Amino acid sequence: MNRDFKLLITDLDGTALPLAGYADDIPQANIAAVKKATQQGKIVSIATGRLLHKKGFLDIAAALGVTCPVVIEGGTRIIDPVTSKTIWEKHLPHEAAQAILDIFVKFAGDNGHIMHDNYSWYQAREKPMLAKDVKLDKPRFIYLEDIPSKDAYEVANAINTADFSAVGHVTKAIKGPGYHSVHVVHSEGTKEHGIQQLMKIFGVTKEETIGMGDSGNDIPLIEGVGFGVAVGNAGDEIKEIADYIAPNQEDAALAHVIEKFLLDS
Repeated sequence: MNRDFKLLITDLDGTALPLAGYADDIPQANIAAVKKATQQGKIVSIATGRLLHKKGFLDIAAALGVTCPVVIEGGTRIIDPVTSKTIWEKHLPHEAAQAILDIFVKFAGDNGHIMHDNYSWYQAREKPMLAKDVKLDKPRFIYLEDIPSKDAYEVANAINTADFSAVGHVTKAIKGPGYHSVHVVHSEGTKEHGIQQLMKIFGVTKEETIGMGDSGNDIPLIEGVGFGVAVGNAGDEIKEIADYIAPNQEDAALAHVIEKFLLDS
């Protein structure tokens, strides 16, 4: 196997830290491994569905010691995590956004809550935004969070078989077993497209890149790198396409992969 990897791109929730976790929840071994990799001249970056929030994503990136450009919002935006400046972004067409909301209403009704560019999970925890009440122009993403699993797969299927420029990924839900979320982005704004931009920024090839994740929106991440890793707690759809199965997230899977594949001997 080619061990000359230069870049590792990791998902966050369920991969580098617990689902919906915070900076304090990151295993210390992960933080130490990222630091060691950086000292050796390797690059560790992030591709997450998280939104840009100080007490969420930015604190996590800082705790991990990741200061290089990262992918957020499901692949639709690349930012500098130090300055929060947007480097690249991809928006859904207006017509697609409205059609997606119509699908949400048809299959999920008022179940779950909506997140988009200007309405965050933190707001939705206090007052869920219902699909029938949302008005969007050209958002980067639309997330339908915490709906019954059957509804989630029906929503994603309806979006993925429709004739507009969007793709829906079924992901794990914070609400727990029996529930899933659907993350919808432009069909050219998935994590795969985001990490392709990162590779250009870093001057690294696909073959020199490791990607790791655990859920449905990580499929483009795993497919877009030279060496794909699923954590032990990943869904079967991720494990089936991965080149390697790492330990569970809580067992510092990120540190394991960095030490095994990224660090110099």
